[in-house]
Amino acid sequence: DGPLVVEDAATDPRFAGNPLVHGGPRVAFYCGMPLRVGPGRLPAGTLCVIDQHPRRLSAEALQQLNALARQAELL
Repeated sequence: DGPLVVEDAATDPRFAGNPLVHGGPRVAFYCGMPLRVGPGRLPAGTLCVIDQHPRRLSAEALQQLNALARQAELL
């Protein structure tokens, strides 16, 4: 239910065969916050941030991304 943070997708075994990592656009960083909607809080997707360079988000940046995801759930 929390964020999925991948600081360097090229070294993460979960992304070993992903063409978005090893081909174009060469995604290196991914952080996704789950979006849940409706009365049952059903999964609807993610609000994500990606970059072509490995990154490490601060605790404040994660809190801000979480706040944006909660706002998106209200739309």
